[in-house]
Amino acid sequence: MNQTPSAASFLDSLRDAGAAEAVLDDCDWTLDEWSEALASSAPISSVRTLSLPALPWSAATLARFAVVFSSVESLALRWQSVGDAPRPTLRDALAPWSNARLTTLVCDFAHTWGGDESAAATPAFARTLSVLRLRNLRHDECAKALRSLGPLAQLAELDAGVVTNTSTLFERVPSLRSFSCKVDAKLGLDLSFDSEKIESLAIAVHPRSAPSPLRLRGSVPTLKSLSLVHSKASALDLDALGALASSAPAPLDAVNVNAADAWRIAAALGAAINGRHGQGPKHMTVRRTDVRDQSAPEAAVARAEDFSRLRALRAVGTAVEPTSYLALVDREAHLDELASEVASIEELDLHGDVHAFLLRDPQRFTAFARARSLHFFDAHALTSKGLDALLRAMPALAEARFVNNHNAAMTHLGVRSDALVSLCLTHFHQLRTFEFDAPALESLELDNCDASSDGELDRLYAPGDGIIYGNFSERVCASILDGAPDAKLPSLHTLKLWNNPYAVGPLLAVESMRVNIGCAQGHPRLERLILANVTHVRSLTLKSVPKLRSVVVSQYDDVGVGSTWLERADLSDVPAGCEVELCSITPSRAGLGAS
Repeated sequence: MNQTPSAASFLDSLRDAGAAEAVLDDCDWTLDEWSEALASSAPISSVRTLSLPALPWSAATLARFAVVFSSVESLALRWQSVGDAPRPTLRDALAPWSNARLTTLVCDFAHTWGGDESAAATPAFARTLSVLRLRNLRHDECAKALRSLGPLAQLAELDAGVVTNTSTLFERVPSLRSFSCKVDAKLGLDLSFDSEKIESLAIAVHPRSAPSPLRLRGSVPTLKSLSLVHSKASALDLDALGALASSAPAPLDAVNVNAADAWRIAAALGAAINGRHGQGPKHMTVRRTDVRDQSAPEAAVARAEDFSRLRALRAVGTAVEPTSYLALVDREAHLDELASEVASIEELDLHGDVHAFLLRDPQRFTAFARARSLHFFDAHALTSKGLDALLRAMPALAEARFVNNHNAAMTHLGVRSDALVSLCLTHFHQLRTFEFDAPALESLELDNCDASSDGELDRLYAPGDGIIYGNFSERVCASILDGAPDAKLPSLHTLKLWNNPYAVGPLLAVESMRVNIGCAQGHPRLERLILANVTHVRSLTLKSVPKLRSVVVSQYDDVGVGSTWLERADLSDVPAGCEVELCSITPSRAGLGAS
């Protein structure tokens, strides 16, 4: 069994490969492991981009990173609080890189800049930075940081965190073209954005209640793009915001609104820009962030109002991003009206409360014939026949994920598609039979598809404390590895089958449902096999799987890791170098209902 490489060997591999990037965000080594590896590592001069994972970094460890990665030009620092570990100030965290010629600096690290603003020399990167993102600083700490850094002559993009005064920031950055910030109504209800150089402005409003509307105002004659996030129309002075959006001498190129009542805000901005220029913004993206209770009558009324706002925006010449329509299209008439626009959508993110009418008549998916990606949450209306019709209606679909289905008419999983590359089903609780004919499918995931919605197994066996899953996943796995005619997946390289380890006692198995996975034919392309809390595997043999790189067979419940129903496992034929994680084996263990 192969072990995960150490942090030290990973650093060696970067050096040997002459890597230009070291993006360490997903590395799970501990702080001590990093410290030990850095202490013995020679410099890695080829790396220009360094992104650190979120850990409780000490100033000493960060200093060692700066020695090993002394040639970085793009740096991202992150912090994660653990226990009482002290958090360095941002000034202290950046001190080791004071001589680096950074062009990009991203800090999601400290709440404060720290120290006396005039106590330290200006770092070299203050003369070379073009992108600076200070995402986690407290109120007005960004202004302190900018004063300490000195003139930032090359800085074109700034994310300033929470601000209450922009004029001092803009004065310190004469070359600024793109500005992002957060606004907290508790810290002030009037904020001015006056600039003669900014082209892109993004404002995130902290979702706190305030005694009166927040005024975001100003004159930005160079403005081309405006983004507004997490706002509520009732909490904003829409007249002031509209004046800001229309202060440029021409309609904005792009407006992005991401809010609970985004269409109301978007309509106000579109009307203000049209009022001055005789046409709306050229392009607009609108996304509602609050999709709760979408099936309620008042939600349907709100969608009808929003649909009329969409028509108003289109009437003033604004090209609305097609994906913005999806939350509004809750009936056939809306889909028919927008047929030409939605035909260009390549990524669909749908919700059952709004879009159930599509699942009840899957032929309606022909409107999205160009779509390559489909995520459908609460797909309860989907039936076995409906899935077949949906896949035929979407011939370009390459990636599909369906979540939640307890429909008694969804017992057969039939997947026939020449284009589908990835399929994930989550909580499909009525599946009994299957047939796959998907020559391009590379990844198949069945997540909690062995549970039974009607409690049939619990009634039959009355197991007491514990939980019984079905054996749908086990039978799918056995057919694929046996080369059965109902599992034609020649390109499959990842098979992930798993169930939740609910804390209701041990996971139990029914004797008559147990499956022997014999791997009669094997699979020429399978690389990853994951069987987690799949309890009805009696025996597992893996052979004729020449590309297998990882095998995980695990069981976790409140009895503990290793409480398993697996009796036999033969992995003697897996390729050299294949990583194996195997739960304990319990020979001759009879399941429930054994004679």
